[in-house]
Amino acid sequence: MYVQGTLIGRSTAAANDDRPISSAIVAPSAPGVMWGGMAIQAFLQGSELGFALQLAQTVTQISGFTVFDRSTALVSTEEDPVPTAGPNYAINFVNVGSGARLVLAASDAVLEALENAPVTMQLSWDFECQRVIPFSDAAGALPIPSIVAPIKNAWVVLRDEDAACWDTGAAVIVQL
Repeated sequence: MYVQGTLIGRSTAAANDDRPISSAIVAPSAPGVMWGGMAIQAFLQGSELGFALQLAQTVTQISGFTVFDRSTALVSTEEDPVPTAGPNYAINFVNVGSGARLVLAASDAVLEALENAPVTMQLSWDFECQRVIPFSDAAGALPIPSIVAPIKNAWVVLRDEDAACWDTGAAVIVQL
């Protein structure tokens, strides 16, 4: 079964990049935890400190997406079973334009919209639920060149109050 926030194989473009996966810390000012498959804005903290991540608030801020792949310091508990990284903890990400193929949570409406649609169809991002949604002018176009495949049943993350929980739901494989 596919899992939100995981990479699928290596596309030709990603194969040309020795490190399509980058590492960063969740910014100290971040309001909560991060998990794989979240839209992020990466910024340098200083020449020696590397990257820090904040959740993107608009599509123009999206520089990449967090991934579970090779993220070795994520924390999970019985109450919060999804591996997460809080402020100052490390998590990996892939950049938009890397060519990587990534599983992202999606609304059911996206799967319906993708039936008989071109792979270059514009989509948007729901910043509250951290998932792909049908295109809307208000949200703007998600910066992804193509949709590789819709997935009816994947492991996706749902936010419940302060906890992140696994559930089954719709997803899409996108090429960044």
